[in-house]
Amino acid sequence: MSHRVKGKTCLTIADEDIVKESLEEAFPEHTIVEDSRYMGTDCKFVVNGHHGRAVCGLEENKDGELSLITYNAAGSYSRDQGMVDEKMSKVYTTFAGKKIVKELKARGIECEVSPAEDSELEIDGKVKPTKKVSVTITGGISTKTSRTVGMDGDSGSMDGGM
Repeated sequence: MSHRVKGKTCLTIADEDIVKESLEEAFPEHTIVEDSRYMGTDCKFVVNGHHGRAVCGLEENKDGELSLITYNAAGSYSRDQGMVDEKMSKVYTTFAGKKIVKELKARGIECEVSPAEDSELEIDGKVKPTKKVSVTITGGISTKTSRTVGMDGDSGSMDGGM
């Protein structure tokens, strides 16, 4: 029987700016609407697909955490977690890169993040599909911020996948 699915995410309203950017990058063919309704629930963000049909929503709870709400048309309850993971995979990867950039910039370190892309990760000889982003330090470290911590630096790169 088809049903509504609700899943916890690691996203919070404190980072709503980068949550929205991450949704826009993860769903480039869709429209992201703020403060809308999905399946009768008030949501901070709703992802509208083709012809305005809503795909999923992110609902804010009282603690400022965002939960994913979507619809399982197949009816198999065993598929619910897979649906949440599938919808959020690229969002999480994009969000992680943008969060790193936000935190580094707050500390005077200029950097950029690449769009999330498909990748593979080998663990114990088994290759698993994953997503990855690259964060590149572009402008070194600001002396205004780093003066008290004694840091200096230049361009570098850090790759990672989720």
